[in-house]
Amino acid sequence: MWNEDDFKMLQENMIAHFIMQKRLNKPASMFIASCSDEMQVISIVNETGEVQLETLGKKQEAILAPSLDVFLMQLTPVVSH
Repeated sequence: MWNEDDFKMLQENMIAHFIMQKRLNKPASMFIASCSDEMQVISIVNETGEVQLETLGKKQEAILAPSLDVFLMQLTPVVSH
């Protein structure tokens, strides 16, 4: 977070995320990244530690990696100018 306002916004977004998951009977997860499609986030499933691509408001998910460390090892840095 860059400042106190960003921190507050993150807290509010995480609470809203948890409430939506509960309504959809989905396991709790914490998002760690946004995607170019604003309806998708990368999140970590609390119960399993799996990293998933989550479509907000829907039950479908795609498992990207079995753990955060495996997910990070799969990434390839891209430098844009």
